[in-house]
Amino acid sequence: MKITFPLSVLILSALISCGPSLIKQTEDAKTAVQASIVSSYTRDLKVEMHFFTNLSASKEISYLGKAIPEMLFAYMKPVEGEKAFLPFTGTTLTVSPEVEKSILANIQFFSNYVTNVASVLTQKTFRLLTNTNFFASATNFPQFLVTNDVYRSIILTNFSLKVQWMNTNVITNLVINITTNYTGTNFVNTNLNRVFKSGLFSLITNEFPALKDSFSLVPVTLVKKFVIVTNKAPSIPTNVVKAAAAVTNQAPKSDPKDKPKDVKDPKTPPKTEKADPKKDKDKKTQPAAEPKKDTAPATNTVKPAMELKKNTMYITGSYKIQSQGKGPTVIELKMKLIKVTGVTNEEIHTLVCREDELSDKIIDFLKPIRQMIMNRPTGDVILSTSPELANVYLDGSYIGKSPLYYPSVPGGTHQFAFIKDGYNMKNIQAVIMTNITNLIKTPISKLAEGGMVFIGSVPTNCMVFIDSLYVGNTPVQVSNLALGVEHRVKVQTITSNGLVPFYTVFTLKHPEEEITITAWMKDYEEVSPKSAQKAAWFAAYAGWGVTLGIVGASIYTHYQSEYYKDLYYANNVTTYLDIANEYESVNKTTYTLIIISGIISAGLTGNALYQEHVYLGFDKLSPDEVNAIISIQY
Repeated sequence: MKITFPLSVLILSALISCGPSLIKQTEDAKTAVQASIVSSYTRDLKVEMHFFTNLSASKEISYLGKAIPEMLFAYMKPVEGEKAFLPFTGTTLTVSPEVEKSILANIQFFSNYVTNVASVLTQKTFRLLTNTNFFASATNFPQFLVTNDVYRSIILTNFSLKVQWMNTNVITNLVINITTNYTGTNFVNTNLNRVFKSGLFSLITNEFPALKDSFSLVPVTLVKKFVIVTNKAPSIPTNVVKAAAAVTNQAPKSDPKDKPKDVKDPKTPPKTEKADPKKDKDKKTQPAAEPKKDTAPATNTVKPAMELKKNTMYITGSYKIQSQGKGPTVIELKMKLIKVTGVTNEEIHTLVCREDELSDKIIDFLKPIRQMIMNRPTGDVILSTSPELANVYLDGSYIGKSPLYYPSVPGGTHQFAFIKDGYNMKNIQAVIMTNITNLIKTPISKLAEGGMVFIGSVPTNCMVFIDSLYVGNTPVQVSNLALGVEHRVKVQTITSNGLVPFYTVFTLKHPEEEITITAWMKDYEEVSPKSAQKAAWFAAYAGWGVTLGIVGASIYTHYQSEYYKDLYYANNVTTYLDIANEYESVNKTTYTLIIISGIISAGLTGNALYQEHVYLGFDKLSPDEVNAIISIQY
């Protein structure tokens, strides 16, 4: 027992001493891993704005192909200051070398998320040449491979294509680069620790659950992107194999007369068509107001490059003339929204309005656009000010002038700012409720025209505070201060060099009034010696110590008196009663001494505080300056 007890104490002491250290190491490891994950995880939602296609034969409204997306782009600009919701899943993760290095450096804390790889396959590259038409064998790559003992177990992992084209869009030669991992004698026996997507996702889910929510809110980037389409046949890019396949498969084998006019046969020289009076007459007799459906757009129209990419939203559309008469032209506008995240969502919205009202009506498209971008519960907001035409800012981003309707604001707390020339800026914090229209109405006050104050100091370059707000260093001039209000001034040095802060107050009565204040900075020692302050505080502490001692004596005599009274009642001995009476008499005396000592101690404390006030310069300040000190400090 004599040996076990000290041993257990030592073990317990070791555990207690190691506990805080182990906790700190765990926290440091988590901090380092979390920092590496946050710094390496980058994801945003790109919103690509494409030109709108003119489906009408009339070129008079071709300008709308660019005007419509430009207007929508301007309305959508504030969204770049907001966050879109993209669900955070394991597929969106990438294990960067920095993250893996950080996790492996702290593997003792995150071993459950690390995978030990027992063997690694060496990667080999093969180049195979073939003159076979690629599209005829696109689904049977292995037929190009030589099946012998070495290549029998080849696993295709990726391939790149380099295609040589002729102007007839026929593939003449194909080079296939194939990177393979094959099983053979090239096993490398290792003991590698690796971090894969699944492990990283589990780590974030279990160790840093808050990151899942923050990673789901991503920034938004607006992009203007479009491809101009002309009547001239475009050259086929060599890297677009699928597009080339479609062109090749659709190439007609009929008479060259049936070929489209914009595709030339390299073997046939271009022919100039002679004018035919009969055909020209037939063309004149055809009504111009009845164009064929699905006709090719005009040469100035555009076609978006709709090669869908992940985490991207596409805004495109078309427009046409619905009716046209003596009055304004009525336009039918269709907007198509495509969002590619985990799945692809598509929406089509239609707007019919007069051409001259399009700039006002197109804001109706803003709500479905913002709803698809935000992808979470939202509410609409109507903002108005008195007076109107104030610039409105939502969470720091300009959204328009009041009165203003702004749709699809994410639910929660937001900051609204209203700014108008000649008026005070108004800031409002509002909670936006979802699935309803929120009304925010606020007055903004006009700026008061005030006087001016000039503040200097000796020495110069001292900090100046007016009404507890820093306004600059001396000498400084402050204008447009409110009239009829008492303003507090504090002047102090930048560094602690033993100079007393300067306090004063002033009031401006009319706009033309100017006040000059000079702050003479004084040394502390010129006002009160530090030795006097120390002596005053020593006396105050001693007084309160004596007072506490008397209080202790009072408590002691009270309980002694009660104790001897109990002995007297138990034993009926008069000596106990006499002792009890003596203690009671002393106890009553301590009450008086406590009051006297408390008063003396309070006086000594007051003297010490007075010395401190003298130390701050109270003895040579005017009543206004004293009030300024009290107002600023308390």
